Amino acid sequence: MNGFQAMPGFLQVFGYPDPALPAGYGIEVQFQQLITSLLNVGLIICSICLGPISHYVGRKVLFWFGAVFLTIGLFLQIFCTSYGLIYLARLLLGIGNGFYVNATILYIAEASPSHLRGILVSTYQLNQNIGGLAGAIVNNYTAKIKSRLCYQIPSATLFAVPLVLSIFVFFIPESPRWLSYRNRHEEAEKALRRLRGKNMSEDVIQQEIFEIRETIRLEKELTSHSSLRDLVRGSDLRRTLLSIGAACAHQASGILFLVGYGTYFLQISGIPQPFLYTVGIQAVSVGGAILGVIAQRFFGRRPILISGTSITTVSMFTVAIIWTAAGSTHTQAQGKAIVAMVNIFTAAYSYSIGPVGWLVAGEIPSNRLRSLTFGIAMAFGFFFAWLVSFTTPYFFNPNQLGWGPKIG
Repeated sequence: MNGFQAMPGFLQVFGYPDPALPAGYGIEVQFQQLITSLLNVGLIICSICLGPISHYVGRKVLFWFGAVFLTIGLFLQIFCTSYGLIYLARLLLGIGNGFYVNATILYIAEASPSHLRGILVSTYQLNQNIGGLAGAIVNNYTAKIKSRLCYQIPSATLFAVPLVLSIFVFFIPESPRWLSYRNRHEEAEKALRRLRGKNMSEDVIQQEIFEIRETIRLEKELTSHSSLRDLVRGSDLRRTLLSIGAACAHQASGILFLVGYGTYFLQISGIPQPFLYTVGIQAVSVGGAILGVIAQRFFGRRPILISGTSITTVSMFTVAIIWTAAGSTHTQAQGKAIVAMVNIFTAAYSYSIGPVGWLVAGEIPSNRLRSLTFGIAMAFGFFFAWLVSFTTPYFFNPNQLGWGPKIG
């Protein structure tokens, strides 16, 4: 919905007139905070509830839960004009997205072969960027509409997500690991055979089934002797802090600023055709995500994270320097330089922090405390995601601090 905040039709309903701004309308900070940060609140709520829920229902059912919340949220977002119902819609969309995010990562991690797990989990970032590119293209064409249709049409296209996924889930097997965890071993073996295909030898299938059962047995045994206190004892304290740091790397990079407010940021910065530039930025992010999948075949997690973090940091400082150095005179060349730096930032994030951050957060903990540590890391990550989304508008909004690109 970052693009909606810069659409005239959306601003006419939820904004206020301001001739001094390029679009002729502004948007209240509180409203801007809530429609973005409530998505993260929904993610937090879903993540807290997901553990107990996923213990009793399979990964496939989680996709259907997500479809229900997403469908209701989209209906409210399309047809309602009151602030209260829009806030509710955003919360429901966040919960639905939470089910999708967690179910997707869990399913890929549990259903993929161990030697391909890292690469396949990384494709989540690639698919996310492809979806962002498709959304940016739709927004670019509908932004010219001077009525509510400018944001209703993009919202309506999102119904394809729950519809397609709800149908697709009928044709995939349940997670073999979850079935084994529930002692449904015959179903787990059948699901694994479907996932591995007819060309996989019987010895390999039986070996993987044995490894899944043995891993689950050890996890249950170790988990029964662990507690939250163990997270801050001895070497496990360092693992906990590193896992939290990796989970929070997404928020620390500044990506949530572009995700939540990118198009509006470009618009108030006086950059012409902000929606068109957003399409370009999303296209670059897809290229970065493809590079990330390839990079993991040749480099370890650490060099990928360090290089990506360094590039994102330098590019954001450069955005702030370019804007500040010009003083009160801002040229078209300056705007293009800012867009170039944002593209570099997006590409660097998409090949490094985006796909690798969660992987590292899950790989660092000890086997005995993996689920507890990763759960705590996710909670910290989503909390800071909410905090960043909630406070960011104060910095760049014209009627608050008015930093604009200085926020870099």
